[in-house]
Amino acid sequence: MFKELNSVDIPFRRRVLFVALLTREIKNRGERYPIVVGGEAFEIYTQGSYTTGDIDLKIPKKVFEDSDRMGFHTKRRARSGLTVDWLGESLDEGSEAEKRVNTVLVKDDLEIKVLSIEDLNY
Repeated sequence: MFKELNSVDIPFRRRVLFVALLTREIKNRGERYPIVVGGEAFEIYTQGSYTTGDIDLKIPKKVFEDSDRMGFHTKRRARSGLTVDWLGESLDEGSEAEKRVNTVLVKDDLEIKVLSIEDLNY
């Protein structure tokens, strides 16, 4: 999963690619897709103009039960050198916010889900 990340030097692009690869892996396992929230969501909407140091995700907790195999840990550095924070399973903004989640095509078959800009608290 991380071989492709090694060729990406720009931190913003590396984080986005990481989430896209993670999303693909999670979807292949039949789990609900992760949603990018917080600073990383804002960074995506500003195309890297706002920077953050970690990736905040809403994702099913059971995905983290096998986090070593997937290469990331909550609130610690992943083998990829990226920090992922698990912020729960569902959006704090409610079920209506879930309907407004945006899909961002990263490349080819890679995509990520991002909390809508109107639901961000920045």
